[in-house]
Amino acid sequence: GSSPRVARILLTRHPAPHRSAVLAMARWPVLLAAAALAGSVSAITIRDRQDLVSPSIPTEHISNDTWAFAIQSNDDLVAIKKINTESGTTEVHVLSAASNYQNSIYRTGTALHETDDTFAFAVKRNNDLVAIKKSSTDTRSTEVHVLSASSNYQHFVLQTGTPLHETDDTWAFAMKENDDIMAIHKSETDTHSTEVLMLSAASDYKEFVLHTGTALHETDDEWAFAMKRNGDVVAIKRGGTTELQVLATSSNFQTFALQTRTALHETDDTWAFAMKKNDDLLAIKKGSVDRPTTEVILLSAASQYQESARLGGAGLIQGASVGEFARRSHAHAVDTRRHFLAARETLVG
Repeated sequence: GSSPRVARILLTRHPAPHRSAVLAMARWPVLLAAAALAGSVSAITIRDRQDLVSPSIPTEHISNDTWAFAIQSNDDLVAIKKINTESGTTEVHVLSAASNYQNSIYRTGTALHETDDTFAFAVKRNNDLVAIKKSSTDTRSTEVHVLSASSNYQHFVLQTGTPLHETDDTWAFAMKENDDIMAIHKSETDTHSTEVLMLSAASDYKEFVLHTGTALHETDDEWAFAMKRNGDVVAIKRGGTTELQVLATSSNFQTFALQTRTALHETDDTWAFAMKKNDDLLAIKKGSVDRPTTEVILLSAASQYQESARLGGAGLIQGASVGEFARRSHAHAVDTRRHFLAARETLVG
């Protein structure tokens, strides 16, 4: 006789100091997660809705290392899920620029196994996905693996070693407009500056076309990198204030085209960055269980990054996997645990 929005909870006493609960769920997945948190509930059976998620899924954070981001040629935002995927592969999720990144318009598993922090990612002009394997490679070099957009990322069109030795966290990568790969050596360099090495697309990344020190001092994990359409390297300093140092390609990165603080508040390693084709900068705040929505803030190139616009929570929440939904529901259920326990005691009494 209960409302369709309320779960009926039947508790039975057992000789052992545990009870079993049968939950006839209609439309309340949060309460299902709350039931798992109740210490005296030993078994949960789901009736009616077979698509409800298990409350036993752990509540680990949606890790900063789980997702990487890149921009497609039409400014759609590619969110690359590296681990803990439903498909058991590295997944591609696409958020549309037309919706200000509110809508998830595409999602697929790929031919690439799940990946970790030894991988970096970029997107070519034709929207092929470039997976850069930095270390623990068969060729003992930094490797390039390219998944074709035309196959929905089900096939590789290139897998190759490069003349660049294996790399680590002191390296970052960016893609030029002509699909050359920019390898940015942040620290422990011969020139005692942040160095730029360029692998040419024309040689299938088997040749360097540039290797130089720059006007930028050595950098560390506080720094992220992007690339403008004209080939300038954008160094983004996270911290108390978010700053930009733009190295000019016209000087082979020996001079700065721009050095400025931005309109963006303090950032840390939970923020990622991507450059639109008009050189607007997207600042992407990655989600966690407490803040499950990925947020996107736009810094405009026209204002020299002094003006920002919050584009809201990105469509990753709509495109989230069942597992992620379960983690969020489980986390929210902590707030309802007291109500659940009170309801249980009332029913038992």
